[in-house]
Amino acid sequence: MFRFKKIDHVAITIPAGKTAEAKAFYGGTLALEEIPGNHPRNATWYQMGDIQLHVVEEAVIGPISGRHPAFEVDNWTKPKTSRKGTTYRCRIPL
Repeated sequence: MFRFKKIDHVAITIPAGKTAEAKAFYGGTLALEEIPGNHPRNATWYQMGDIQLHVVEEAVIGPISGRHPAFEVDNWTKPKTSRKGTTYRCRIPL
């Protein structure tokens, strides 16, 4: 079993073509510190205290989205199976 420690990051999506406006808001208005780098899905990352905000352009096409929270946990052993038999997917940093 594992124990949740904290939220590591939250990924939000913005409409395609709106990155400049999002940067003006999150980096300008809210004065969040941008984390430089070539991030997955061409996202813009910001530091918010001890968590990160990932802002990703996404065209809305159907019910699937890249929006998600990511949790930091202790005592991870392996993916667990729910009572319904579904395995929870996870990404474990090496």
